[in-house]
This record gives sequence, structure tokens and C-alpha cells, in this order.
Amino acid sequence: MTVLAARRRLVSFLTAGMWLFMHCWAEPEDADMAKAPYQALDRGLLTIAMAVDDPDLYRDLPEQEDTDVLDCALDAIFGEAPPSADEEKALQILAYVPQVFGTQWSDARYGSQYLTERGGYCTGMAVAFVALCRRANLPARVVSMHNFELARGHSAAETYYEGAWHFYEPTYAMVFYTKPAYDHTGVIPSFRSLLTDKSLLDNGLRIPVPLWNENYVKPVDAIPEPLDPSFRDAPDRPPLRESYTHKFLRSFPCVGSDEMAASYPIDIDFRETSDIWLGEVDQDDMDQFGEITEGRLPRFCGIRAIGKSRFHTAFATFFVRAPRPGRCRLSIHFLHADRKHDDLGVLELRDVVLIGIESREGVWTADLYLQDAESAFIVANRSGNAYIDAIHAVFSAE
Repeated sequence: MTVLAARRRLVSFLTAGMWLFMHCWAEPEDADMAKAPYQALDRGLLTIAMAVDDPDLYRDLPEQEDTDVLDCALDAIFGEAPPSADEEKALQILAYVPQVFGTQWSDARYGSQYLTERGGYCTGMAVAFVALCRRANLPARVVSMHNFELARGHSAAETYYEGAWHFYEPTYAMVFYTKPAYDHTGVIPSFRSLLTDKSLLDNGLRIPVPLWNENYVKPVDAIPEPLDPSFRDAPDRPPLRESYTHKFLRSFPCVGSDEMAASYPIDIDFRETSDIWLGEVDQDDMDQFGEITEGRLPRFCGIRAIGKSRFHTAFATFFVRAPRPGRCRLSIHFLHADRKHDDLGVLELRDVVLIGIESREGVWTADLYLQDAESAFIVANRSGNAYIDAIHAVFSAE
């Protein structure tokens, strides 16, 4: 094992309820020594990430977007001229998106693709809403809530105007408001505000348009109204107020940005057993999400993939508890069993030493020495994306 003289500095901070871990590496004291083998982010990107609420980061469309598709949709939404008020623009786009989508799945990536295929569930609607807002000169971004119970998560959006971010729910044409009725004197709060003040969830408002029927009918006024009881308390789902309270207070929140990385926590507790499986090696990743153990659901259960996703770069932070110091052998099995993931690496955070890494087709293994009863380390991906099938951890005493 190579000992590195480079000094490592870990900066952690909370953005929109999400812990971000950004790693900066100082120059080694001995210039002839190898630099650290893995650099998650350089100082320039760290500076950008610290200013992640800067709306200028969320104005540009990806070059892969088909602007003709977006312009056609905006023509249908605005007619001859868009409204002058930014909030009115956003509300009219909000009234459009859930109408033109259906209920089918889509593996599209960009807003114009989702609009063309008219599928993709909450993610598709959020991405399409963001693309249309940006094309209409409104900074916008996807926000998401991960790992609550057996669902993978839920995606919505924020758009920026009047010096602040505002949360929009494209799946249901909903917003939350600081007053019981929409009267232009209250405020549509931000995702951050909803995460930290659950009283803001009391005033859920909805533009009364049909949902998910792949047909757009332009409303006379895209004005949010108090929720109709038949919609709010529909028998085929939990009551809406309780559902959103659960999402905001129990999920792992994330703001999408090309310039930041999100850490998803994974707990490994060896105090009662020395052999732990998260999921099974079965080429199916649903069993690692919110698995019920002894009648209980874990609050957070990691991330579907390690590496670059459509919204940000994701990596896993392992928090390990053990009865005493000892060795941990961590194996991550992947959905693509014929691929090797040589670019995965480990960053030791607390009371852990990396002994070695082995990579073979379908599985990546790290051997670590746990120096104390509680240890922490990061598993990250230098390039690409590695989809997790299952995680296996084994502890052995000294």
C-alpha cells in the first residue's frame, strides 16, 4: 500500500438539505512523490459548488436539446406573446406539462425527448418543465427526493425569479403557497424552505387541468386553486398532505446540477452480525431500495448508481460500525455482470485504512482496516456510471 504525503482537506456543507462532500488535494510536500490517485473535484469546481444557488448555473440548455420541439410547445403555451411576469410564465408551463404526458415509461434523457415520447413519469415531467422554463429564459433545475420507503424517489423542479427559487410540482400541476389562496401577495416557496418548514405544506394549490392524457387544453387562466377534496383525498393513494410531508421530511433531497456531486449515505452495522447483504445478486436493483428488515424500513438506503447521472455525480459514503477494530471486505456487485469497474476508488474519511482493491467482471472489492468502532469512507467513480445490483460486507476481527 502506498502512503501519500499529500494533505487532504474535506469540505462538507449542506445545500438544499443535501450533504455534499468536495475533496481538495494540496500539493505533496515531496514533488517527486505521486499525487493522490483520485481527485473528486478541483478548487475551481468547489468554488462553483459553494455557489450552487447561483441562477446563472441553470440558464443554459444542454446542446442535445431539440429547440424546435421546445419552441413548438412554448408556442402552444404562450400563443403570440409570453406574459411579462416570470411567475405567470412558470405557471402556464406548469399547466401544460402534466396534460401532454401519458403514464408510460420512457428512457429519454432530455426535455425535448420526453415531450416527444410523452412518457417518463415524474422525472420526465420535471426534466421537460425545466427545459421549457430555460427556453423561456427562466433559470430552472430539477430537484428530487430519494429513498423513501420502497419507491426510488420523486422528482419536481424549481425556477428562479424575483431573486429567489420557487418550487413547482409538474406531475400534478401543483405549487405550495404562503397563503391559503393564490392572490399575488404571497410567495411560492423554495425546495429548501419546504424541507425546513413543514407548515408551508399546509397550502397546496393546483391548477385544475386534466392530468396525463396526452392532450393539451389551454386553460383560460393558469391560476392555482385550493385542492379539490376528491383530488386531495383520492382513495388510490395516501392523503396528499401526509404524502408530501412524508416525502419532504423522510427522503434524501437533492438539487440537480452539472457542477456538483451528491453523497448518498449507506450504513453498515457489524455490531450484531459480521456478514451483511444489501440486496441480492439477481440482476435486479429494486431489492436494495428500502428493503423491509424485521418489519422496518431504513430511512436511507444508498444510491442506484455510483458515477455520473443525468442530474449530478453521485457517490456513496459508507458509515461503518463494528464491535472492535478489524478488517472489512466490501464487495459491490453490478447489474452489468460482464463489465469491470476499474475506475471506482476509495477515499478514507475517518478511522479507516484502504488495504487494497480488486476489480473483476461484475464485482468490485475493497479490503479495509477499521481502526475504531466507527469508521467512514467514500466510494466514488472517476468516470462513467456503475449500476449497483447488491452490496456485500464482511467483518473479521484482528
